[in-house]
Amino acid sequence: MKKMMGMMMMDLAAKAAALVPLAIGGLFLLAGKALIISKIALVMSLTIALKKLLSHKHGGHHNEVHHGWQPSGGVGGWDTVSVRVQ
Repeated sequence: MKKMMGMMMMDLAAKAAALVPLAIGGLFLLAGKALIISKIALVMSLTIALKKLLSHKHGGHHNEVHHGWQPSGGVGGWDTVSVRVQ
């Protein structure tokens, strides 16, 4: 009976050891997907930044003047005034 238990324990340990490379492979795939998604996000943010830069060169000028903290009727809040310069 003790030999049988020892053999079963060895068999279980061998099966667990066989699963380690599969787990490492799964982590590798997960890290690869994360890398690809981060590259896509970087390209998208660069595209948006370039669009904003190019639209400011071709469009009119628009300046925002921030006056800071302005109480308004007891409610309070930040007051932003937009002024167009031509």
